[in-house]
Order: sequence, then C-alpha cells, then structure tokens
Amino acid sequence: MERDDVLKVFCTEDFNEISDDEIKGANKWICSVLLEDLNTLVGDNNESIQNFAFNLFESLLNKHGEDLESDSMFIKLKIFYRLFVNTSARSEVFKELSLKKLTVIHWLAILRFEDLLPETTYAICCFGKHIYNKYLLEKEFFDFISDLTTICNTNTKDHVHSSLIAFFWKLFEECPTFLSESFQSMGKRDFIYILGILIELTDNNYETESTYVKVHENNIYFMASLLERWCQDNFKEAETLRLPLYLMTILGTLGIHKRNYSDNVFTNKEILSSIKVILMNILGVEDKKGQIPGTSERFKALCNNDDDFVPLNDLKISCLRLVTNICMDNEENQKNAGEVGLLYPVLQCSFDKTTLDVALRKEWSVICIKALTDKCEENQEFLRDIKNKLSSRVVESLKEKTIFA
Repeated sequence: MERDDVLKVFCTEDFNEISDDEIKGANKWICSVLLEDLNTLVGDNNESIQNFAFNLFESLLNKHGEDLESDSMFIKLKIFYRLFVNTSARSEVFKELSLKKLTVIHWLAILRFEDLLPETTYAICCFGKHIYNKYLLEKEFFDFISDLTTICNTNTKDHVHSSLIAFFWKLFEECPTFLSESFQSMGKRDFIYILGILIELTDNNYETESTYVKVHENNIYFMASLLERWCQDNFKEAETLRLPLYLMTILGTLGIHKRNYSDNVFTNKEILSSIKVILMNILGVEDKKGQIPGTSERFKALCNNDDDFVPLNDLKISCLRLVTNICMDNEENQKNAGEVGLLYPVLQCSFDKTTLDVALRKEWSVICIKALTDKCEENQEFLRDIKNKLSSRVVESLKEKTIFA
C-alpha cells in the first residue's frame, strides 16, 4: 500500500466509504513502515489525525445500546479501532495529536464495550502517562482510574489484565503524584485496589534485577508518610488494617532494592517509629494477660472488623519484613531502630508465637533481629542486657531460634 492510500484512510470523513481491505492494508503499512516515515505522515496531517481519533470514538459510542452482533458498520469500526490502537502503539506523535480532541469521557465510555476491552486496555497501556498528564485535572479522571482498577481486579481475560497492569506500572514509575492524587480523589476501597495492583507488580517482578518496578521516589515518600499518618493520634483516622498491611508489604519489597534509590528514601526514622507503634499494638491485642499496657481501643476495634478481616500475624510479618529489608546492611537504620525502641517489640514477636512465612519458610522475627544486630554494637549490647532479664524458659526458646548463643 502507498502512503497516499494510508492517508486516504486517516483523512476520510465517512468511514463507510473505506473498504475493509483498505483499512487492513493501512494497518499493515502502519505496523511495518519505518517509524520516521510514520511520524512524518502523522505530523504532516495534524488536523486530519485529530479528527480521525475524535470521529472514530464518537462513531463507536453512538453504537452503544444497539444490537451489534450483526451490525456491519460496527464490525468495520472495530477494524478502524485496531488501526487506531496499532498506530498509538508505534507513534508518540499520533498519541499527542489524538488526545487533543479526545476527552476522558470518551475513554470512560469506550470501556462499556466489552468486545473492545482487549483493544481499549492495550491502547490505554500505550498512552500511559500521556493520559495521566492530559486528564489529571478533569473531575471525571479518577472515575476513569476507578473503572480501570475494577476491570483489572475482575476481568478474567489475561491480555486485558496484563495491559492494565502495564499501564499502572508506568504511572507508578513515571508519575510522581499518582499515589497522592489517587488517595485524595478516590474512595478508600479503590485506593486499596491500586495498592493491591502495586503489590502484584512488585511481587511478580522482584525475582531479577532487570525487571523490578522502580517506583518513583515521590510515590514511596507518600506511602511512608501515609503509614505515619495512619498511626497518628491513636489511630484516629484509621479505617482498616488492610491499608498498613499493603503499605508495609510494598515498602518491604521495594526496600530489597534500596540501593537503587536515594539514600534518604529508606533511611527513615519515621517509618521505624510507625512500625514500633503498630507492633506494640499487635502485641497488646495478642497479650491475654494484660501485661502490655497502652493498647489502642481503636486498634482493637479494627482487629475485630469482620467485614475487612486482616490476620494479625500477616500484619506482624509485614512489619518485621519491612524492618529487615531496610535495616539490613544499613548502619544508620540499625541505630535508628535502637533509638526508637524497636528492638524489644521485635524480640517479643519471637516469644512463643511463630512469625513463620510458610511460603518462604522464613521465621521473620529471627531474621529481623539478625538484621538489626549484625555489626551493630549498640543493638548487640541491648540483646546482652535483655537476656539477663528474661525467664530461663524464654531464653532457651530464643536459643533454639538462634537469637541467643
């Protein structure tokens, strides 16, 4: 197909006048031509490209609610839509021009077409941060993001889920305000859905150095500040234990690659203080003898929330895992942990009860103590002092776990 034939497809004002073979020929040209030639064609026909994208979405949306199974025009529009998606995948210029006339309402509405979801979610993935930057200030934008999180969590088609996961990956990495804006603009349930997506991304991509998600540092700072805020004023603003569980799970995984971030991202006394508060309250709830004072009544109520039950041991392990990963080979954080009084509650986690991660076969309380005391004389001294104050039964138990020699 010649360049002029492709241009005819993009410049049409009546989709009916273009044959299916012409659309498919243009699609083949788009996928095989040199990128420089594609961008030249798009850039030289600025207005026509904008109109093409706008008219295509409008034509598709006008079909909503009709019987589409045997609608020949809808079938033709689907072929045009694939052309739009494939061009978006290749050309940054095309994406920029398309967004000039498309609104977030167009994207919200196109999600209603179940038949088009694979193409739509792939297009959204291709546009990535362009969508965020273009529509962030529009009031419907986070309705759109909310719909995407719901589709990502409920759609059973692998390619739909994979496209949306890749889209959110780009937002976590490239959009420094994504998490803070989402928290301010979305309901708590939808925000936790977003954190769930980030957990999936980090858990699935931390096996090798080359594939891990490098979350933007501003998004990490926000998660750390949100954890601190959750603990403030005796958990006054806390609504669910799932929020700190997800935050600490994510931060704990990101902490594995702390050297790839600025030094002060994970060298953070406030994170350690927040973890101490959470651990002390967990231990207080677990303490049936009433030996640990000061347990928050609000925290107890959250533990008894049957509508959003979070196992305390999962929360405890997320605390210990985060401490381990940000304190290992970090002398300043080891000292910070000692200064905020974190060693004793961590040690208490190893008394009687297990903190075993069954999947990883890791006893996190033991690993955490070792991370806090390795080559840290101050924390080793604390262990020596506390050993003399514990009962012989507890000391023997800790020896079995190799915490004490």
